[in-house]
Amino acid sequence: SSFHLVALWRFRRLMPWLPTGLIFSDDLSLPLRRAWAAPVLGVQLLAAQSVLCDRAQVAAWHRRGYTVLAWTADDPHEAAALWAMGVDALAANDPGRLRAVLEGLSGVFAG
Repeated sequence: SSFHLVALWRFRRLMPWLPTGLIFSDDLSLPLRRAWAAPVLGVQLLAAQSVLCDRAQVAAWHRRGYTVLAWTADDPHEAAALWAMGVDALAANDPGRLRAVLEGLSGVFAG
């Protein structure tokens, strides 16, 4: 996964069988923070800064076939809200702190 579009494009050309992800944040230009390059890059994962996620956007990314990771979800309430939006994964600086909160949500970490 990378913010760097050219690096992702080159990597996909060299090793197309390996999954890749596009990382993006709210301080980028509109086309970059909306991940418009994702189809051209052939990525499977969208790693969005948490402030770019809402229920409609996460659903739209899923409809397009992407796995969605939200970063950095250090606040337990924010993490719970992101999980409720339907993100597939969360990145946090202290995952153990969030685990206790997320274990209480339906189906999380089951099995």
